[in-house]
Amino acid sequence: MSFDPSPNPHHLYRDPDNGVILGVCAGFADYFGWERRTLRIVTAITAIFFLPQVLVFYVLAAIFMKRKPSPVYGTGEEAQFWRSVSMRPSDTFSNLRYRFRSLEERLAGLEKHVTSKEYKLHRDFKDLEGR
Repeated sequence: MSFDPSPNPHHLYRDPDNGVILGVCAGFADYFGWERRTLRIVTAITAIFFLPQVLVFYVLAAIFMKRKPSPVYGTGEEAQFWRSVSMRPSDTFSNLRYRFRSLEERLAGLEKHVTSKEYKLHRDFKDLEGR
């Protein structure tokens, strides 16, 4: 049983369903939003020069990374959202602050319009037309 206080399902998992060997490269690619093929090529090139280190890292990652559960995200849009929250929380907070400020300004404009004499006059004219 896991007691994760965050509703964010974006974690680093091993993804053997989309992986070639044990799913380590697929898991890292999914976590960072990279192309799996590109990461595999980079890993293979790195292994040419540093084979023992790459093998040790790969095996340890395969041992310690949890297997990816089936339905982590509902949609690709949800995955992109949670990835951005995990990678750039300050940007996410800034974006939310901007959105709420924009909504507050729109609401203030709406309140100003509804409470204006012009709005009351238009409403009175519509009431007269309806009779």
